[in-house]
Amino acid sequence: MKILNREQMRKIENDAMCKGKSQSDLIEDAGIALSQLITKCRPDKTLNMILFLIGSGNNGSDGLVCAYFMKKQGYNVCIGLLKSRNASDVFILRCIELEIQVIDFSKPLSCVLLSDLISITAKSTVIVDAVLGIGLSRSITGDLLHLMNIVNANITSNHEVFAIDIPSGVDSDSGEFCEGTIKATTTIALGYPKFGHCNPKSKHIVGNLEILDIGLQNDVKDLSVNYMCEENVKDLLPLRPLDSNKGTFGRSLLLGGSATFAGAIALAASACYRAGAGLVTVAIPDIITNRVTSIVPEATVLTLNSDNGEISTHKENSKYIYDSINLFKNFSIGCGLGTNRGAYKIVRELLFSKSMYIPCVIDADGLNVFAKSYKWWEQFAVNAIITPHPKEMSRLTGLTIEHIQSNRIEVIKEYSIKWHKTIVLKGANTLIACPNGEIWLNPISNPLLASAGTGDVLTGLISGLLSQGLTLKDAAILGVYIHTSAAGLQISRFGTSGMLASDLLMNIPIAMNNLRGNNTG
Repeated sequence: MKILNREQMRKIENDAMCKGKSQSDLIEDAGIALSQLITKCRPDKTLNMILFLIGSGNNGSDGLVCAYFMKKQGYNVCIGLLKSRNASDVFILRCIELEIQVIDFSKPLSCVLLSDLISITAKSTVIVDAVLGIGLSRSITGDLLHLMNIVNANITSNHEVFAIDIPSGVDSDSGEFCEGTIKATTTIALGYPKFGHCNPKSKHIVGNLEILDIGLQNDVKDLSVNYMCEENVKDLLPLRPLDSNKGTFGRSLLLGGSATFAGAIALAASACYRAGAGLVTVAIPDIITNRVTSIVPEATVLTLNSDNGEISTHKENSKYIYDSINLFKNFSIGCGLGTNRGAYKIVRELLFSKSMYIPCVIDADGLNVFAKSYKWWEQFAVNAIITPHPKEMSRLTGLTIEHIQSNRIEVIKEYSIKWHKTIVLKGANTLIACPNGEIWLNPISNPLLASAGTGDVLTGLISGLLSQGLTLKDAAILGVYIHTSAAGLQISRFGTSGMLASDLLMNIPIAMNNLRGNNTG
């Protein structure tokens, strides 16, 4: 599935009309599908009231059709017009004929009993926001702003708010929202998700996102942003034949760790095993060998010389790794590594060498070493996966965090192409960019992942998938999806806080098994 901007969505609608659909047909299809979804979510017809807030455009028309069909099914429906509509509007007239109460709040405020809006908002159980839709391109002002503020002031935690296509007040392209924006419990995207649904800035406004098929068919291969979902990631899972041995699933080498961050490399190694790697080796400073092996005894160890708790500048450290690198399917570097002279030296000697040819994942302090290296992407020219969070991306690009977060898709695409690297930009709604310009967006965000060590788990998870033969792109996509799915399994246990990164580890094979559907082949 693709993610669309406003212009692309309009093009798809126009294409549908060129093929014989009228505007009224599109509205009717959307309204019927909306009524079916909302009645499925709220099957109890004895609800106090369902209040439809209606605007003047097509979004309002979608809402009117939805209200009409829900009334026909026996729901208690009321319509509040927040913007004026034509007196001959067929959708309004049809609702009136069905004896749906219609209250016009779009008249000058001096003529409106605002107490009525307060009253019907307060006594409604469900509110359907069909005021503005994806057409909003500027701030809400004037009487409409006043009316929407009144609605917002009277919505409580007991209300369920459904937004049609996008919450009124959210820009469907940028995700920016303005004063008066109505916060949704559930947003029902018509046909396709929009960029504004997937921006971390608007995540708390959009709420739960449902994608509703309204019969729009179009060739969207030219669109470069893909929406990650179970249907398009489950086929990426590596096969697990019954006649396997540990050699079948490859070997991973992970370089990292220090006295301060011994747990980081241990988490990554554990996640690599949980993802299905056959054998995991950690290249770590000798001072933390016992600590790491006590956490993950299954890992084999390549011991490196240390100095003050971190990898030293000893000339043999890089040689130890080079002498065995051909045994491994992939190489990950950075988790807990530190940024001392030894770390800087070994990263440059290994990754800036023309002899480094196996798939690589670079995270954390590996990225921080890159940020200190002049045109590092020219010295490390092979494709690899890098996994920065916004602050690390800021160090790598020289851009501010604010600029990156406000232009995530544009930034990650530009630099993936420039650096010839697969980039995983971590955070709410993680983005993945490939050097060919392809973008993947993870629609899931989970505050449980906002804790130390979860990034190390992701690095190990991706490494474990690479060891089983996945491409860089597929390992990044599948790794991110499994990572958030594993965290999702903990919501019922922890709510939205209190999970440790180590709690994710046992959930990785469970999430993979759920995705696989218990099929081992």
